[in-house]
Amino acid sequence: MTDEDTILGLIAPAEEHQRAAKIAIEGLAAERAALARALKGIRKAAGEAVAGAARHNPLPACPKTAVAAFSEVADKASEAANKVNSAARWIGVKAVAFVLGCIVVVVLASWISLAWEHHRVSDLSAEEAVLQTRIVDLKTQIQQLRERAAVWERKAGKATLRSCGPRGRLCVKVDTKAGTFGDNKGTCMIISGY
Repeated sequence: MTDEDTILGLIAPAEEHQRAAKIAIEGLAAERAALARALKGIRKAAGEAVAGAARHNPLPACPKTAVAAFSEVADKASEAANKVNSAARWIGVKAVAFVLGCIVVVVLASWISLAWEHHRVSDLSAEEAVLQTRIVDLKTQIQQLRERAAVWERKAGKATLRSCGPRGRLCVKVDTKAGTFGDNKGTCMIISGY
């Protein structure tokens, strides 16, 4: 799975949560509007009931407790509507915070992933430069070895090299019949085959 697939995998749930939060907020807004209409209806009904009672029974004849009861019912209905509105706002704030949190997580994960990939590309570029230098060095060494091999082939290509003695030192097969040659720098013999 590539980092792009991971990022796309994180974006899809965030978008789904955002859609769910939007639907929840719209539902809360509809409920708030319905409660406001219901509260207006309760206030209107309470007002009409009080007005109707006052028309049929003059207010001085109405017990004060009935008027107080209607007023208390209207106050409690208003208080309940305010609590519902407050709860709806709180849920809306939570939904928005959740969606924003999801977006922040997706953006942060994307940024971290891209930073990591950039770091890896930089490391690979540095390794490539080192390897290119090493390739140039090796090509130079190969060329030098080829030149030395050509010189060896011209000068002593027929020589037979072996390991000699108890320590396995390098030695060459010589033609003892050709004699020995030397000076104060050492004794030399002709290589066998020349």
